Formats: sequence, structure tokens, C-alpha cells
Amino acid sequence: MIHTRQRSKRGQISEFGASLAVVLPITIYCLFVAAETAQLFMINSALNVCAAQAARLLSIAYMADPAGTMANPEKYFAQVKFLNLVQSSKQFSIPAGTAGWNTDTTPPTVTVQVTFASGQNGSPVLPNPDPLLLSPKLVMNTTATTGLE
Repeated sequence: MIHTRQRSKRGQISEFGASLAVVLPITIYCLFVAAETAQLFMINSALNVCAAQAARLLSIAYMADPAGTMANPEKYFAQVKFLNLVQSSKQFSIPAGTAGWNTDTTPPTVTVQVTFASGQNGSPVLPNPDPLLLSPKLVMNTTATTGLE
């Protein structure tokens, strides 16, 4: 009887070890995927904040100097930064035509687009860690529209 119980315990331990060898890597991979997804949401949220801030700065500047603000928005884009994500005024743009400066509507509006490209414009390679291998091709865009004052 003792002999059978030892064999049974050895079988349980080896079965647990085999199960752990299969389940543990999958669990760790899922945790890294969850962390990467959280980073992508954080990047998107930061881009939304930066686009809204840039649009607001342009809206306020437009009130004082409409022609100058429309001709040189980079001056205002340079004031908007977000640590490790938005580092350069080159990341901002105003869409062409009435999609950007729309002064014919009531109220008139300005739309600003901000782009994050992993490893470009002084930004680090994100997401990190990268189990889904998104870093080399990660480009995220977001826009914000604000009424002109």
C-alpha cells in the first residue's frame, strides 16, 4: 500500500510539472499582452490630450492674430510636449482644407492632428515589452477640434 501511494504522489508531481510547463508560459505571455495593450491606451490618451491642448492654443492665438496663427501654427505646436510621447512640433499637423481651419462655419473651428511613431521624433521605441511585435510599425494618430475664439 505504501508503494502505491509513493507512485501516485510521483505521478501527481510529474503531472503538475507538465501542466505548469504548458500553462505558465501562456499566462506570462497573456500578462505581457495586457501590459502592451495598457501602454497603447496610455499613448492614445496622451495623444488626445496633446491634440486638444494644441487646438486650444491655436484657438486662443487666433483671437489675437488670425493670419499669423494660420500661417505659423508650428510656434504653438512647439509649446505642447508629453514626456517620451510628444517631443517635437513635427508630430502635429492641421488637415488640409476645411477639415483643418474651418472659418466658414458657426462657430469657426480648428482641427489639429498629432502623430506618434515608435522610435521617431525623439520618442522611445514603444510599447516595451513588445510580445506582439508592434514597435517597428506602430503609428498612432488622433485629432481634436476646438472652436475659434
